Amino acid sequence: MLNLLRASLRLIRLAGHLGRGLLKSARLRRRHGEHWHQSPEGQATIQQWMQGLTRILALRVEVPLEALPVPAMIAANHISWLDVIAIASVRPAQFLAKEEVRRWPLIGPLAARSGTRFIQRNRASALFESNQHLCHALRLRQHVVIFPEGTTSDGRRVDAFHPALFEAARRAYCPIQPLAIRYRRDGAHDDIAPYTGDDLFITHLWRILARPETHVELRFLPPLSSRAHRRELAAECRALIVTELDRKAMPVLDPLPRARPKASLGRETALTQEGA
Repeated sequence: MLNLLRASLRLIRLAGHLGRGLLKSARLRRRHGEHWHQSPEGQATIQQWMQGLTRILALRVEVPLEALPVPAMIAANHISWLDVIAIASVRPAQFLAKEEVRRWPLIGPLAARSGTRFIQRNRASALFESNQHLCHALRLRQHVVIFPEGTTSDGRRVDAFHPALFEAARRAYCPIQPLAIRYRRDGAHDDIAPYTGDDLFITHLWRILARPETHVELRFLPPLSSRAHRRELAAECRALIVTELDRKAMPVLDPLPRARPKASLGRETALTQEGA
């Protein structure tokens, strides 16, 4: 009963928070134009809104903030849609997501308005366009965030990193910042926070709203030069993240075969980056 009441009250707060976010983004768009999210006021507003979202969701973000090079491509392992909220609450950045995220209840429209780049994976030109967009953002001295695994994992492993999107950092001559993410519950692995399998977004959201807290750790690792080949960059970035997670006594397994169940609506929050 307590969990039901907690989830219900938080859902009401969440709806109000999302509504206010949509109204505020509309005002900023009228003031700054279509790319309002790239303005200092827009970036500060998005970060503050994300911080409010972490409070409603009881998402406790632990991050030892390090000085990040500007601009930088942040490449992270991917566990949950909560990853995006946690990162955006501490670091203004542009995100890359698959097209299905646009259709998520409530969050999809706000993500679209706040500058998230969506990609249609069935379009041959999608990868090229995404690299163009990321390269442009980096040259404007903005942080961008990619999830090179292409989908979420259960947090017990880090799948192979697809190298294709690392090309944007190479073309923009920008460093790459590996980011290790993990969720903990009572000092052990968190089995609720991961968003995998055939889970629906609304079902997973309800479980997050019903629990007392969700703890997420973000570890920004030393940046890499982007001069190497993108395959080498992808492999080295993954290796650094795996080492960091393993150093924190979190078992990380080798990547499993990439055969996955058919995704439900909104299951993955990142694209599968195919290509060399």
